[in-house]
Amino acid sequence: MTRRAGDGAGLLAAFRGAVDNLSAHVDEINALNVFPVPDGDTGSNMLATVRAALAEAEAVADPSADRIAQAISFGALMAPAATPASLRRRYSEAWPKVLGASTASPARISRTP
Repeated sequence: MTRRAGDGAGLLAAFRGAVDNLSAHVDEINALNVFPVPDGDTGSNMLATVRAALAEAEAVADPSADRIAQAISFGALMAPAATPASLRRRYSEAWPKVLGASTASPARISRTP
């Protein structure tokens, strides 16, 4: 059966999977040499951001989806200085918009700008 909503544990598990997937493909993303600074470390910078976000989410005591989403947002915002501020800002803006309730659905996520 397809899952139509997720709780905090599901969100954390999905985010862990996303971080693992990015980690597995970081060299491919680095090779893209992304504008505006084609320095070959975009994937590494993104990975540093999501790892910081994951660490923050894994440290929360309240396992609700709201709290996990807030922790992901905060962790991304406070990520290492090597991560471009524009990426940190986008991560920190997106998560609270995605999850403003205790559960998340595909429809709710797809409406996020």
